[in-house]
Amino acid sequence: MSFIYAKVYNFLVKSPLDHISAVSAVKQILDEHPKLAKDNLQEVILSSVNDALLHCADDKNRCQKIQLIPSQFEIAYEGVLSLQKIEDSQMEEDLNNETTQKNLRTLKTQLRKSKHPFAKELSEKLAKFDTSTLSWKVPLASGVLHSESKEIEALSFDSYKSFMEPAENMKVPTPSFVEELCNEFVENINENIIDTSVPVLSHNGLMKEGEAVLRGVTSRILGMLEGVWENPAFDKKFLKSQSEGTYVNNIIVPMIRAALKDLPYKESVYVSIAERQSLASKDRRGEYGKRPDVMLLVRYKQKTHELVYAECSRLVCDEKKIEDNRTKLWRELNDGMNWTSKSCKIDSDQFGILGIQVAAQMLHLSVLIRDENQIHRVYSLRSVEIPVHRTKSSQKLIDFVDTLLLLRNITIVSLSRLFKFNIRKKNEFNDLVSICTIPSIEDDN
Repeated sequence: MSFIYAKVYNFLVKSPLDHISAVSAVKQILDEHPKLAKDNLQEVILSSVNDALLHCADDKNRCQKIQLIPSQFEIAYEGVLSLQKIEDSQMEEDLNNETTQKNLRTLKTQLRKSKHPFAKELSEKLAKFDTSTLSWKVPLASGVLHSESKEIEALSFDSYKSFMEPAENMKVPTPSFVEELCNEFVENINENIIDTSVPVLSHNGLMKEGEAVLRGVTSRILGMLEGVWENPAFDKKFLKSQSEGTYVNNIIVPMIRAALKDLPYKESVYVSIAERQSLASKDRRGEYGKRPDVMLLVRYKQKTHELVYAECSRLVCDEKKIEDNRTKLWRELNDGMNWTSKSCKIDSDQFGILGIQVAAQMLHLSVLIRDENQIHRVYSLRSVEIPVHRTKSSQKLIDFVDTLLLLRNITIVSLSRLFKFNIRKKNEFNDLVSICTIPSIEDDN
């Protein structure tokens, strides 16, 4: 639901003050997603409100308007639903009274002119048709013949065959090799969620994979960059107008996927790109968690762990955005470590939660560890330029690829540790030292 969240968030932070209300916020969603569950709708609204309050902290008038929305949600929700029902009933009434009859007359005229075998039979049936029984939601009311409508399904065999002929001509037989490849895929797919053959690894200054694998990863990264350089959307003249979403979806996410594809335990590891709510953040806040732009999620022992977080900006952004994301990222790393340590005995500083901050065209890689004394430490590992535009500097490419290989290497070590950690028993929680992230302003709202 990240696109729904983004729509409401942008509405709250960018719209004129006199446009902002609980009703308008709810209507922004229900107009396009009328079947969205009330609970999900409320969650999106509250999350958008919390983040908008943080963004607009210096604008007191806007904050005052936004702060009223959660307490008015119930009334706003019922009001918008009532308006939608009124609009639906008016539309149906208008269509039944005049437009439906006109559409049916036009359709009958077209059928009489048609030489297709089904036309004559259908025209005779429609001649006796009672238009008052048609809802505006039925295609026939708009003069459209739907293959699954009862009028078409009731046609004789030859007439039905005549009506369906264009669709049948579009169908093609499945190539024989598709069945062969699918059968082979099902037979050979590894059904084991955890590959226990991977040993416990440690950071010792060496890559954990051989040259052949690392060459493949490097080729994927360079291939991804080639596609970016050929994309006119990232021409320098469009930098200032380019959105964060376009940057994230077309460069940052493919970059992370290229670096982390085919990791060990791959059946349990996946990249989330939908601004999914962080379980670690939710666990700390006790309500709704933050939504990182990208996360690497790992499923282990019926629990989802968050090993990598990414926070991104637009290609052109201000210092405030960069500083806000830097703060948000280390807080997410801290929450992630606490979340994992609640269920697993983290026995060394070899296990790390990784952070990727994309600030304009710079990539900053960091890691948070929990040492043997349960002290949390954050390290800034690399800062490199993302080669968004074509370059003849091989050193830029080397630094960029090297940083992504480092991300991959640390992730592999962390995975090897996670899947070998002992699970905490309930009576061991009292001995757990939790390094709690201090609540921020938005946590209190």
